[in-house]
Amino acid sequence: MEMFQSLKPVSKSILKDLLARIHPGVNCNTGDGNMGFVVDVAGELYIFVQLVLAASGLFSLCLKSLKLVNFLSEQASNLPALQFRISFLRAKMENRSNPPPHVLIFPLPCQGHVNSMLKLAELLSLAGINITFLNSEHNHELLARYTNIEDRFTKYPGFQFQTIADGLPVDHPRSGGQLMELFDAMKLVTKPIFKKILLETKPPVNCIIGDGILGFVGDVAIEVGVPIIYFRTVSACSFWAYFSIFDIIEGGQLPIRGDEDMDRLITKVPGMETFLRCRDLPSFCRVSDMTHPNLLLVMDETRQSPRAKALILNTFEDLEGPILSQIRTQ
Repeated sequence: MEMFQSLKPVSKSILKDLLARIHPGVNCNTGDGNMGFVVDVAGELYIFVQLVLAASGLFSLCLKSLKLVNFLSEQASNLPALQFRISFLRAKMENRSNPPPHVLIFPLPCQGHVNSMLKLAELLSLAGINITFLNSEHNHELLARYTNIEDRFTKYPGFQFQTIADGLPVDHPRSGGQLMELFDAMKLVTKPIFKKILLETKPPVNCIIGDGILGFVGDVAIEVGVPIIYFRTVSACSFWAYFSIFDIIEGGQLPIRGDEDMDRLITKVPGMETFLRCRDLPSFCRVSDMTHPNLLLVMDETRQSPRAKALILNTFEDLEGPILSQIRTQ
């Protein structure tokens, strides 16, 4: 006991400093199950932690008991990734005959969307869930050429990349100015290919996490009977403003009437009436024609969000709690 008491204050501080300074950053910390401060430090730094109990075979069998899982759950209450892993372990212990769920993740082929959904895929892989990440052929070629994306995910045995055509010619620039061309091509070409992949993938897909701006992903999911979860890679405030565009237009607060109108308050977004200005709206809201394709696309796709089984947003409760409460009313 004297050794443990002396280790905790000294080693905890050293470990925290070491983990914070290591480059590249540590993704997972494997520690002795008898040293609780390892979990404490991992929780403070938001690093996934695995505990190893290097004891007798009899004691190691205790690792498989729900009692120990419940104990670990209490110790890791401030570490979401570990809690997620523990929840999966508990479910696995209670019904060993069920294989891990298979989730297919399908982002919009734009780098910001892909990055966010890759991080989500990594967190789900840490929880032991089988993941198929469906990326456009063009985007995946760029990732493979300029990043270590393959090496990053080889440590997850249940993870696989799969590619799909985006419907555009190879020499197409795929820049923001041609956004509608991408959506039109994906709806025409990618949609039927996606349905075929979904029906033929083994093991079968149990759930789809689709980019919330890709409405056809939800169409196909509903058609083949696979649960769909939408992931919007923007903040809650952004999503709620997009969702309220129809009400803003109906209330006569769009279109924006020149530069002198930029500081006018938008009062048709519940919860944001006192601070949201015209200048805070995204660029596609600055068009003079309220039937502009880009505006209608974002408005229509966002309004379809409630048909999904759940919605994931790139935020957290303490940051945007009041707006998340507004979103939950839908």
